[in-house]
Order: sequence, then structure tokens, then C-alpha cells
Amino acid sequence: MSGVTAVRSRAWGILFVCTGCTALLAEQSFEKMFSTLLGASTPAAATVLAVYFGGLTLGGILFARWGRLLPIQPIRLYALLELCVGLWTLLLYWTFDQLIPVFAPLLALGLDRFWLLQCLRVLVAACWILPATVPMGASFPAIVNSLEQLDILEHGKTTARFYSLNLTGAIAGALAGPFLIFPFWGVDGGLLFAACLNLLVALVAYSTAHGLPSAQTSPKQRNLSDESASFRRLGLILVIAFVSGFVFFALEVLWTHLIGAVLGNSIYAFAAMLAVVLTGLALGGACTTARLPDGQHISVSDFSKLLLGAAVVLGLMNWFWPDVPQAIATLGAQVETFGMAELLRWSMAAAMVLLPATLLGMVYPTLFRLDIFPAQNAGAAVGRMVAANSVGCVLGALATGFWLIPWLGSEMTLRLLTAGCAFRGIVIWLTYRPSEQRTRLAILSLATVAVVTLQPRWNRLHLTSGLHVYFRFAEVGPSTFLKFFHEDTRGGITTVVDNTADSEHGPQSYRTLLTNGKFQGNDSVEMEAQTGFALVPMLFAPRFDDALVIGLGTGHSAHIVDAMGFAAIDVAETAPGIAQAAREYFGHINGAILDKPRVRLLLEDGRNLLLLRDRQYDLITMEITSVWFAGATNLYSEEFYRLARSRLKQGGIFQQWVQIHHIGTEELLTAIATVRHVFPQVSFWVVGGQGILVGSLTPQIIEPACLQALAHHVTDIGWTEGELSDRLAALVSSRLLSPEDITALVQQRPIILNTDRNRHLEYFAPRYNYSPVDYRKQNVRALIQFASFPPPEVAADASGHLAETCRHIQREQYWQRFGRDRTR
Repeated sequence: MSGVTAVRSRAWGILFVCTGCTALLAEQSFEKMFSTLLGASTPAAATVLAVYFGGLTLGGILFARWGRLLPIQPIRLYALLELCVGLWTLLLYWTFDQLIPVFAPLLALGLDRFWLLQCLRVLVAACWILPATVPMGASFPAIVNSLEQLDILEHGKTTARFYSLNLTGAIAGALAGPFLIFPFWGVDGGLLFAACLNLLVALVAYSTAHGLPSAQTSPKQRNLSDESASFRRLGLILVIAFVSGFVFFALEVLWTHLIGAVLGNSIYAFAAMLAVVLTGLALGGACTTARLPDGQHISVSDFSKLLLGAAVVLGLMNWFWPDVPQAIATLGAQVETFGMAELLRWSMAAAMVLLPATLLGMVYPTLFRLDIFPAQNAGAAVGRMVAANSVGCVLGALATGFWLIPWLGSEMTLRLLTAGCAFRGIVIWLTYRPSEQRTRLAILSLATVAVVTLQPRWNRLHLTSGLHVYFRFAEVGPSTFLKFFHEDTRGGITTVVDNTADSEHGPQSYRTLLTNGKFQGNDSVEMEAQTGFALVPMLFAPRFDDALVIGLGTGHSAHIVDAMGFAAIDVAETAPGIAQAAREYFGHINGAILDKPRVRLLLEDGRNLLLLRDRQYDLITMEITSVWFAGATNLYSEEFYRLARSRLKQGGIFQQWVQIHHIGTEELLTAIATVRHVFPQVSFWVVGGQGILVGSLTPQIIEPACLQALAHHVTDIGWTEGELSDRLAALVSSRLLSPEDITALVQQRPIILNTDRNRHLEYFAPRYNYSPVDYRKQNVRALIQFASFPPPEVAADASGHLAETCRHIQREQYWQRFGRDRTR
């Protein structure tokens, strides 16, 4: 290789690293951006992923078919492709806010028809994603043809090396996005950075084309008959590329699903898994390049040993998934900082995923080194391989997300994929076996079968213990009994467990609902907060006609809404497992809410439901999971609050639970200020140790309708008539900040708002889970500095002893509840 050729090759290698980085940043940005339009559910995310890889497929096919016919140098074609990606990304950056109103009416046509809605989501995603991903899919074969023009003798090794360089850039993008770009610059910054880097790559690539042949034909003469024969032998490679993509992306979906159960649900836990998977792919490519010297190829029979070895390792690692939460809790017992906690998560992700990902990552680049890989027109061959591999990726992700995990569960799906990996190795060996390797390959085959068939069944209670959440015992211990287990990709792993606790009346059993080991509700002490989530906003509701409950949980809050006499109630819940658990195991505290004729369960993302369904409500009350869950920020953003405001009737009330534990004061102020930015009247309450935000367009005055409903339905909500006045007084005096207090707070100091563009809470809220600080007390002490505790305002026409009880709430009653937490 001449000096000029070597310089060009290195320069293009650096450019291809940048291409991998921008591709991952774009993928992450697309997913976050379109979750506000398509929903944050797993089917919606799978749609974006499928369209993304569908574009890569189409790009590879188009290049393989038409790339050689274009009268342009391959490197300049690569520059043109990167220019297209950069310009389209800039267009998305500029038109972000116009996406939702343009496409929402189209998506609304699929309401209440699941598969039609998925098809419409695919159509909408295709309109905005394909123009970027099609040129992405063509960029790799364009680079390969460019290398061919440099007259590099060892095309297979160089192609594999460039594949690894692209993955190196992807790892950089996977790390830079969640840790550097998105937290401080938001989705805007991710799109803008990716666009600018694409444009820079295009400029540099175009400038390096000087002195190369002007057409895509190689300077060497090609033997067309040999070329035709070479492509006839490409069929096996394309099949392997397809199966490789299917298995690997099926495993990635499965690993992502399991990461939520054993490592955590924050954006950082999923970033760790993605980075580890990409690192495995890059190491696999690097090993493929390093293990064979220049000019040496690998036989198909030797290739089958790689597949069998990967299957054995994958099968062995499957044994340890249920033990990961306990390992994290043991190793993280002394962890108190976010950085150390994430380092531990990364270490566990690497321990479980890195080795099988590396071995499986060797499969695709090894195809370039096979002795049957075409020696000529490598760009077109790579284009077909990209297409076949991308089709496999799409089908593997969709099949696992929509069918395999919901039908078989993650344990059996892992066994099936392991067996599939071994099976393809055995088939290839039987097809191309040399006699001298039969014994060795037969031993590998038997070892693989033994690993798959002899694995012990997973301990489901250990798998879902939740020890990874705060690195300590929460709801699952040695005496815990697992009552219910449900697994799907829409809601993760839903479990119901029974525990026993000591009380003044002796041992008392209680039942808890968990998602991936994270607490969602119980039938014990948390019922006070669940009651408050429903009753507090109803104090100010002038009418009790239509209500929307976002987040079912145990169903107790929805039961209170029903018990207070609302005529029609919609319940939005994304997880089918939670709906089943609420119906079968919490009927004693929810009054069989899902079987009531005036209650309608909608298995849909709450924000997407409000976006697509043009229905007005008197009350919107929310009880979703913690704000630090990946994707939860969509229901804490300014844009969501504006959507919710538009769905309220005149005098309607909006309520949202917000955690005051394991969250910093600045992040709590962000949540409060964001609601206040949309609703002119906002109050903040603390009931059962939980925060409640109530927003309205009209002054928050205790209405006669609520007092009358309380008096009429007191026993339905679990209170007695004798304790009604005291219960009501305690509820009203749980208001920590009045609307006037919050207005003064947000005017006093600048506070970052949480928006769809910056997703501030998604990246900063998870940083407090491991600190020993009592954030509940700290946050109350911080907020109480802004509290003036004015007496509650009661409607002038409200009469009776309940109205008088509210009118006579005194400042001392507030201080009895909050005064002890004030910093002296």
C-alpha cells in the first residue's frame, strides 16, 4: 500500500468512526423525539427501531442494485450520502414542534384498533426517519467501494476493520448521548451535533477524492463471468447475515428487557446495556481482524465452530440472570454516589453481556473473511449483506418484542435463541464439514445441547427482588411469597408478593405490587397516599361527570374516583400485567374497579391517549411510576401539561403525583415550576409522605360538589361517618404550598423547566437513588421556606358541617404537620 493510499485509508477510517457516532446519536434522538408523538410504549419504540433498520435495509439494497451505475466516485457518493443525512437531521431539528399537530390526526384513525395503530405509526415514522436512514444504509458499501478504488489487496480484512471502526464510533455515540449531550443540550443538542458532524464528514470526504478514478469501476479489469459466479455463491453469506441480525437483535431486545428487571429502569441503565453490546460487537470485529493475517481466509466449516462456541457461552451466561440483583446489592452495600452506582451497573452489564456479545459480534465481520466471499465488486456484495442483516435485525426485534417474550417469557426465549444459534452452526458444519474436524465439532454440538437442556429453571422471586433499585432490601425478603408473575415487553415483569410485618396487633400480612422489582403500591400504609391522589384534586372539581386516571397501579385511586360518583371513568395503563394483577389480587381495595360498567380500561400510553382522543374531562389524575424511569419524563414535560390542559373542561382539575423521596430539591422545583408554567393555579400537597401537584385554570376553591359527594359516599371510600370531619381536616391541612406560594416561588428564582426538548428530569432525577440523605425531609424543609399557610378558600354557597370544618382550618394545623420539619 502506497503512502498516499495509507493516508487516505486512515482518513476515511476516522470519517467512518464519526459516521457511527452520528448514527447512534440520531437513533437515540429519533426514539426520544418520536416517543412524544407515537407514545412511550414498547410497541411504539419497536416501531421506531423497525423503521430505522428498515431504512438501513433499503439503503443497502438500493446501493447493491444501482450504486455501480452512478457516474460518481464512491468516496464522493459517500460524502453525498452523509450530506443527505446531515441536512435531513437539521430539518428535523427545525421542524420538531410541527410534527405532532401534522401527524396526530392520522394516528387518531387507529384508535382502539391495535394493529391499525401500529401500521399508522410505521407510516408516520417512515416519513421522518427513512430519508436519514436510507443513506446511512448505503454509506458502508460506498466506503467499501472507495477502498476498492485504492487497490487494497486484502479487501476482506480492511472491510472488517472499517466495520469495527464504525462500531467504535457507535460506542462513542452511545456514551456521549446520555452522559454528555442529552443532559446538558437536550434532544436539540443531539440532533444539532449529529447534523453538524455529518456535514463535516461530507466536506472532508469530498475533499479527499482528488486523484481517484472518476467512475466507480475499479482500475483493474473485472472478469464478468467470475463476478457472476461469485455472486451465485453469495447466497449462503446472505442467509448467515440475515440469521445473525435476527439472533443478535432478538437478544438485544431480550437483554434490554432483562436489564430493566435486574439492573434498573433509568436511562443510564439502558445506556450501559447498549454501550456494552456495542463494545462486544466492536471487540468481535477487532478479533476477527487480528486473528487472521493479511491474505488468509477462513473456511465455512471453521466458521461453524465460532457459532457453536458462541452458543455454549450464551447458554452458560443464561444461568446467572436471577442472581444479578443479589450480586448488585452485595457489591453495592457501601455505594452512596451516582458515579459509583453506575460503574457497578456497567460492571454487571459487562459481566452478563460482553462475552456473548463479543463472540456473536465476530460472526458478521467474519463473513468478509470467508473463502467464498466475492473477491470483486465487494461494495455491491456488502450492500446485499447490509440489507440481509438489517432485515434480520428488524424481524428479530419485532418477533421478540411482540411475540416471543409475551408468549414464552424471557427464560424460554433465551433458551430458544441459544438453541437457534447452535442449530445454525450445526447445519453449516454438516453442509461444509471436512472429515478431520468431525470429532471436534461433534463435541461442541453435544456441549451446546447439554448447556441448553440441562439449565435449572430461574428463581423468579430472585429475578424480581428489586435489590438493584436502591441496592438494599425493599419489598422482597427471605419470607416473601410470590403470588403473581406476568411478563411482557409493554410493562416489563409485573409481580405481586405477600409479606408479613409486625404491628401492635401482632403479625399482619400485606400485599405489594411491583414492576421489575420496583414498588408500585400496596394494600397497607400506602393506601393513604393512593386515596389522597384522588381526593385532593376533587376538592376543587365543580362537576363529577368525566374523569381520566393515568396509571392504574393497585386500582385504589381509580376506585376512590368511582366511589365519589363520577359518571364515566377512563383508565389509561400501558402494562397488561398491572391490569391483570389489579383485577385478580387487589379487588379487596379497588372494589373490582375494572368490572364496573362506567369504567373503561385503555391499554395505552396516557400522553398518547390524550393526544389522539379528543375528549374533555372534569378531572385528570395521574399516578405513574417514578420520574427517573426511562420515558417517564414525557408525562412531566411542559408540552404534556399543555396537552392535558387542552383536554380539561371549564373548571377542570389536573393532578399529578410527584415523588419527594430520592429526588433533589432542584429537580423537585423543576417539576413544580413546569406545571406552574402551564397552569396559572398550582398547589403542592404532601399526603402519606408523597407529593401531589394540583393544577387548574380557575382559583382553587373547595366546591360544594365534593363536600356533598364526601358526605354521601363516605363509607364507599373506606371512612366512617364519625371520622369524616377529622379525615377531611387532615386532608385539607396537608397542603404545603398554596397557589400564591408557588407563584411567589417561581418568580423569586430561575428554575429549569422540563420540556420535550431538554428532558431534564430524565437525566438528573436518577442521580439521588443511592445517597443516604433523607430527601423527603430535606425537600419539605426547603419548600416550607416558601409556605405562608393561608386558610383554605371555600365556595360561598357551600354549607353544612363539612364546609365549616374546611373554613376553620387554622395555621396551627398546618404547623402541626409541617412545622417540625422547618429549618430553625
